[in-house]
Amino acid sequence: MEILCLAAEGDTRPGLLATPTLPGHLVDPDTLLTRLEALGDREPLPADLTQALLRLPRDADASVADRADKIGGTAARAVAEWIRGGGLPDPVIEWTIRVHRDHGYTEREAAVTMDPGVRLPDSVDALVRLSPGDDYERWIHPRDVWPGVLPGHPEATAAYLLRWIFDWAEQTEPAGEAVIPLALSPGPVGPVVAAAVVGAMGHQRAVQRSAAGEAFLALAGRPDYPGAGVGDAIRRLVTGEVTKLNRITGVLSQSADAGAHAAVWEALSVALPGLLPEEGAKPRSGLGDLLGVAVKSARVCGAKGKVPGLAELAARKGSSRVNLEARTLLKLLTE
Repeated sequence: MEILCLAAEGDTRPGLLATPTLPGHLVDPDTLLTRLEALGDREPLPADLTQALLRLPRDADASVADRADKIGGTAARAVAEWIRGGGLPDPVIEWTIRVHRDHGYTEREAAVTMDPGVRLPDSVDALVRLSPGDDYERWIHPRDVWPGVLPGHPEATAAYLLRWIFDWAEQTEPAGEAVIPLALSPGPVGPVVAAAVVGAMGHQRAVQRSAAGEAFLALAGRPDYPGAGVGDAIRRLVTGEVTKLNRITGVLSQSADAGAHAAVWEALSVALPGLLPEEGAKPRSGLGDLLGVAVKSARVCGAKGKVPGLAELAARKGSSRVNLEARTLLKLLTE
């Protein structure tokens, strides 16, 4: 809208401040200052400046702020203050599953809460709060826009995207493709990105589950891999009847075969206690296959430790797939 208004007024600018120059939709700080210098006496477009600030690397050097002070002007001062202030604070985000029942129909959706003390800039907040049916939805899709809006805060991006990921699992929307940019984001990832990736693993279409697998492998290769978040999301989405276990199991199996045994086991060590049957209860459908993936992963990475409820399951009589895999996994972890 700013560009349209600028054209209507017959005005122009040397270029956009927010055009990315680095991988992950980031803007090089020195390049941003060069662009500000090129503006001369002209004021920057407000939303353009806001987006440029959000695309600065989180570790921008203080020397950049010093250089901005020398340039002077409102925009340069904003850059200096942004860098010295540490940029946009990391919001505290929590997610849960909300269940709606109406006339015999049950709907499950993501309910996300974000620390009210952290507020996104108005122009960004207006964009990410778009809902299906809004006018903009016809020509702007969140999966295409959001990762580049908040590249340094993939958790915040995932918080807004999560409300659709669960719905997309039973539709044709490319949820798997949508979470790949989150997993590759230059900003820190955590339990909300993990939930988005796991939600995409449950997509009805194999091609989207494969894309979600790519996202999982990208997460697994990160130093901040949110293994506990992945495991917790698996447990919550399966027990909450949002995602089918066999779909997630297939993605995890393929990921383990691709070399992510340690990452798969780390996630399953968290997920399994909540998925194993209680005493006297029948194992859930697909549990035997999941335990098989756990066995494969634990064996390769040499995992040891205790999984609550596993010994009790292994002690059950019978030769079902669940019982056999439980005994094998227990032996691997304890001997």
